[in-house]
Amino acid sequence: MKDHFDGDTAEDRKARKLIDAERKAVLFDAAMEEAKQIPQRLDQVKRLEAKVEALTKAVERPVQIDARLKQPAKPKVGMKRPDLLKCVTAGVVAEFLRRTKQTPTEDTLKALMPDDTDRLSRSVAKGMMVNKSATDPATTTAVGWAAELVMSDVLGFWSKMAPISILGELIDRSLINSLEFGDNRSLTVPSRGANNEGAMKPAWIAEGATIPVVQGALGSLTLYRHKLAAISAFSNELANTSIPNIATVAERFILDDMSVALDEKFLSEDSPLVGVMPGGIRDVANLREITPTNDPVIDLRNMVMTMTRYRARRPLIVCDTNTYLKLQYHVLDGQFVFKAELEGNGTVMGIPLVHSANAPADDLTIMDGNSVFALLGIPEIDLSSTVTLAMADATAAAPTMDANQDGAVNDGEAIHVSDAAGTTPPTDVRSMFQSNSTAIRTVLDGASWNLMHPDAVRSLATNGWT
Repeated sequence: MKDHFDGDTAEDRKARKLIDAERKAVLFDAAMEEAKQIPQRLDQVKRLEAKVEALTKAVERPVQIDARLKQPAKPKVGMKRPDLLKCVTAGVVAEFLRRTKQTPTEDTLKALMPDDTDRLSRSVAKGMMVNKSATDPATTTAVGWAAELVMSDVLGFWSKMAPISILGELIDRSLINSLEFGDNRSLTVPSRGANNEGAMKPAWIAEGATIPVVQGALGSLTLYRHKLAAISAFSNELANTSIPNIATVAERFILDDMSVALDEKFLSEDSPLVGVMPGGIRDVANLREITPTNDPVIDLRNMVMTMTRYRARRPLIVCDTNTYLKLQYHVLDGQFVFKAELEGNGTVMGIPLVHSANAPADDLTIMDGNSVFALLGIPEIDLSSTVTLAMADATAAAPTMDANQDGAVNDGEAIHVSDAAGTTPPTDVRSMFQSNSTAIRTVLDGASWNLMHPDAVRSLATNGWT
């Protein structure tokens, strides 16, 4: 290749040679400079290779990972409204086992009410019975949040008594007027006078005419607190049985006998005893009896008609179980007359019917529930393993606390430990501590009822029904 062009002068060719030489010198210097940096770059490459190798080993090496995941939050479980019947029973059992076997109360309450939704019920039971000092009696009315809850649910408690108590069923079905004493010793209930309906009826008035003045008769009814109480002694060996069995015994003691006493007095023909007990709503001084025809259909019709003439606002019928069965299986023209209605609606001739073994035998009572006012409280339960008792009840057999057999115990009839030996026959005295027993006392302070109008009740003998 030529290093010159045609027409170039010698000076041009010389200049190009000088430029080429200068360019080569620059390239040579650059190449030498690059050559000087090769060792340094080789070191960098080696370091990079070492890092890559280390990272490769780290990735390939098996690694154990402990993954700890946070547990998802559990939804809060709601709480059931306390069943005061169960709370009272559970509290009694917990206190009994604490005294006899030193079983922690929390363990007993947990065994009787084990669900998470029973947390409030367990607290109420504990507050009602066992959150007291060793010397003070444990009662359901001690000041505290549990007491307030108990006293605010009196009607709920007695509604739970419906299966075994006439009064409980009447309250549960709202067939009578249910009130609460609270802290009062008596309550006065105002009402219209008997047969006064329509006395204040307004008149149709022409424009500009004088508006007539009407006047009604008012009455009132005062109810007083009465006390129903009993003590029972249980051998401490009862604590060796299962907790549910103890609970059953305690519940029966608290409720069964008390319901019998209440129902029998409520439907009795007894007159009231001032300061001691209420009279029965079938008080013989006011009771009007319907003459039976011994035909259930005619007798019931006559009873219903008496309530219609009385203008009863809430008529209801109460009878004993035997009378109920006579009605249920009464046959006319080959058909059960009342069976379908009784089993379907619990009514007879459209009127609610309540039956119980506690009702007077072979008798049917019809009343205006609007005229019946009843007040009940919550039983107070005390337990003691150190008391000494005069072992006398209120039955007819001597020695007895009820000398007049009127269903009540006056102070003059009471038998004390100090005079027990002087009764005829002598009253047995027993120490709970010495006999390894526990006394359970139930007191219902606040039981009362009365009729706004004494003629709001009728009675019919059913012993002639077949």
